[in-house]
Amino acid sequence: MANPTILVVESNLSVAREIEAQLKALGYAVCASVQRGVQAIQTISEVRPDLVLVDINLEGAMEGDEVAEEIYCRFNIPVVYLIDSAKADSLEQGKISKVFGHVFQPLNIHQLRLSIEHCLYCHEKSLEYTEMEAQLNQTISELHDRIQRLEIAEVELKQTVQELQEQTQLMETIFHSISDGVVVADSEGKYFMFNEAAKRMTGQNMQPTEKKNLVKQVGFFLPDKKTPFPDEQLPVIRVLRGEIVNNVEMFMYNPATMQEGIHLSVSARPLYDAQGILTGGVSVSRDVTELKQAETQLRESITQLEHQTHLMQSVFDSISDGVVVADENGQFTMFNPSAERIAGMGAIDTHPDEWSEQYGLFFHDKVTLFPPEELPLALALKGEPTDDVEIFVRNPNVPDGLYVSVNGRPLQAKGEISGGVAVFRDVTEQVLAEEALTQAFAQGRLEIVETILHNIGNAINSVAVGINTLHQDLAEDQLVHRFSALANAAKAHQSDWVDYIENDPQGQQVLPFMLALAADFTDQNEQLVKIIERVRDRVTHIVDIIRTQRASHQTSSMTRKNIHLQKTILNAVK
Repeated sequence: MANPTILVVESNLSVAREIEAQLKALGYAVCASVQRGVQAIQTISEVRPDLVLVDINLEGAMEGDEVAEEIYCRFNIPVVYLIDSAKADSLEQGKISKVFGHVFQPLNIHQLRLSIEHCLYCHEKSLEYTEMEAQLNQTISELHDRIQRLEIAEVELKQTVQELQEQTQLMETIFHSISDGVVVADSEGKYFMFNEAAKRMTGQNMQPTEKKNLVKQVGFFLPDKKTPFPDEQLPVIRVLRGEIVNNVEMFMYNPATMQEGIHLSVSARPLYDAQGILTGGVSVSRDVTELKQAETQLRESITQLEHQTHLMQSVFDSISDGVVVADENGQFTMFNPSAERIAGMGAIDTHPDEWSEQYGLFFHDKVTLFPPEELPLALALKGEPTDDVEIFVRNPNVPDGLYVSVNGRPLQAKGEISGGVAVFRDVTEQVLAEEALTQAFAQGRLEIVETILHNIGNAINSVAVGINTLHQDLAEDQLVHRFSALANAAKAHQSDWVDYIENDPQGQQVLPFMLALAADFTDQNEQLVKIIERVRDRVTHIVDIIRTQRASHQTSSMTRKNIHLQKTILNAVK
């Protein structure tokens, strides 16, 4: 090696200088001279000398043999020990380290050269031997790997044969375990493979046969259950012409093998070999009899629901009370004819803050505009229910004005306010009658009052009976039960629900229509029952008041009665 560089690791600085001088005199390059082991490791990381002279009695955290061990193992750089002649045990200590030589101090320049050259030569040979050993080991390893691969290939070949046999048996088991009927035909249209489901559907122990014989033997018809299915239109025959067949409806019936026929949905695919040549076709048939029955029930339920919808809409339009519904933004979504008649106008596109001004809504004094934020419908949109709020309505379409009594209720969907409903009725005659009654009492016309009370009591009793009957009919309405039947019909698809709603045109329409319709009618039914319950209770209360007043005129004794103070004061003011 030409001009090797040497690092000196010596605790004694003067000795280190002397060693540097001798090395330079011998023609070697000294890259550095350090006094501690840590410094030596750091310097080697930066400089990478060809050889290191290490004082075996090095001072500091790392002793000389530790430094030598670290240098050789970490950097693969040869090490020569510097040993004090007076310390014989140092030589024994140095033997355990990975070094190629040692030099006694005080130094002999010739011994130093010989030790350095010998160390470099041994290290170079060591590297060569190491490389040769690595190459030899690699060659042996490659040969060993080849032998192992051959042995593994033989084992894998045996395993592959066994796995193919097991796979064939597994595929045959799966084939016969599929619930859908599977039939396979060759390129000439001869059926040569049937799974157990196909045999079970046909009710026959099927054997390989010609296509026409199979049609006559099994009995395939169009969905009308009467017209024989054309031979050439059979799905498994169409795929032999290269067609792809999806969800063809067929009816299968053979009185000799089955009591009732079954509806099938058949799909088929052509089979090709590796060269792309058509070799046959496979047909998969699914029994959809229950599905067809469920669809029939579904159509019937939809027809009934449509009838119920029309009926309920007719009832809603025939209600004498005005009904107004608004969404959470205050936009009207429903305004029945009675509401238009009482209010003098229908739904208008305006903000709730303008309702009082647009419709002409006033307090009982007929002058003070009713605060929009206190209107029953506005309060309902905030989640606050109201009862029997009296409002005076006067606008260009109702120039004389009229009194209405309004109830408001919030509408909720999934626990959140989704809108509000206001139900109001024209109570002008009632208000005028109350005013006339007050005036009659003031004038002492008790006989007239008795007659009025009697007539009003009879009329309200009749209304109470009618409303109670309507309440009972609605409470026992079969709409919810029909909707449950509709849901049960849809339940027939739960085993193939995802496929049905994604791929079947009817299935794609049924689910959203069914869910929306069910939610709408359930909400409507609940709302109507609640409205009628409130009307019934209110009429009953009016009947009780009339009975109480009638009784008060028939006896001179004093009676006690619970009253609504605010309402009583308002009635007194009127």
